[in-house]
Amino acid sequence: MSNVTLVCTQHAENGRCTSHELCRILERIKPEITFEEMPPSFFDEYYKDKRRSNLETDAISMYSESHDVKHIPVDYYDLPRGFFEDNERMHKRVEAISADYRRIIDNHSMYVGKR
Repeated sequence: MSNVTLVCTQHAENGRCTSHELCRILERIKPEITFEEMPPSFFDEYYKDKRRSNLETDAISMYSESHDVKHIPVDYYDLPRGFFEDNERMHKRVEAISADYRRIIDNHSMYVGKR
């Protein structure tokens, strides 16, 4: 019988949420397979070419140095080129014009950073 463990993260390091801490979790649960939130077309950019990285891929790369693990991208759609840059620009624009949005972001950062 196989076990499935769901580990929820955010894509960027913040407070105690780091790639090293996630790698420590992986070391404890010892997965043979990781199902990763990424489109299949981005796999090489994260793991082979190393042109992209995020908290999860950094942790899984660290874990993979000493463990044989199969990666399975689970997003079934491809994102258009420039998606991440456009998304970042949109968030910066909303943050620039919305005090409510800034307050939510500040509260989120404060809660995540608490130890």
